[in-house]
Amino acid sequence: MSDPEINLKLSVSLTTERKAPMAIIVYSKPMCVQCDATKRALTKQNLDFEVIDMSLDLEALEFVKSLGYVQAPVVMAGDQHWSGYRPDLIKQLVQAEAMVVNG
Repeated sequence: MSDPEINLKLSVSLTTERKAPMAIIVYSKPMCVQCDATKRALTKQNLDFEVIDMSLDLEALEFVKSLGYVQAPVVMAGDQHWSGYRPDLIKQLVQAEAMVVNG
């Protein structure tokens, strides 16, 4: 016969361990319609993200340029990245997040 307390601890640890959600970074700039649309769409989908203003962070601007992008926003999500407002790719992020949360 097993100890019920040990079984409970094992059950709790198995059900609460989840992969961390992917980090999403939006490289943005002021007065950018596509940047605002991207941030609104991410917020509407309850996705956590960080915003980096390229007009204030020259290293971020150089990084984005080194990737070949000349249009804002640039979104980095895990191992993928894109520029511009891309609701199709935001939808894919939602689906990927759901897979992480639901296993």
